[in-house]
Amino acid sequence: MGLIERVVPKGRSIFVIPDELITKTDSGLYLSDHSQKYPTSGTILACGPDVKSEDFKKGDRVVYGEMLNYQHLEIDKRKILVLTEDDILAVLLPEDGDGTTPA
Repeated sequence: MGLIERVVPKGRSIFVIPDELITKTDSGLYLSDHSQKYPTSGTILACGPDVKSEDFKKGDRVVYGEMLNYQHLEIDKRKILVLTEDDILAVLLPEDGDGTTPA
C-alpha cells in the first residue's frame, strides 16, 4: 500500500484525484498553456469522518466547480484536491453495460 492510500482526511474534507489536464482538443490540436482547461471532475480518494452526506464514497466520480482556490496536496507525485461537500456539484452515475445510466 502506497502513501496515497494511507492518507486520511480530517473533519469535512474530501480528497479527490482530479482527471487529467486537457491539453489537446478532440480533433487532435494541442492547446497552448494559456488555453489548457483544468479538469472539473475527478474520483474520490477518501472522505473525512464528519462528511455527513451518504452521497459520497471512495471511488465515486464527481463534478466540482472550476478550480479557483481549492487546497491541494501532492502525494506520490499525484495532485490531490481537498474539497468539502459544498464544493461538489454532482456525482456521476456509472454506465450500465449498454452505455446508459441506471434509472
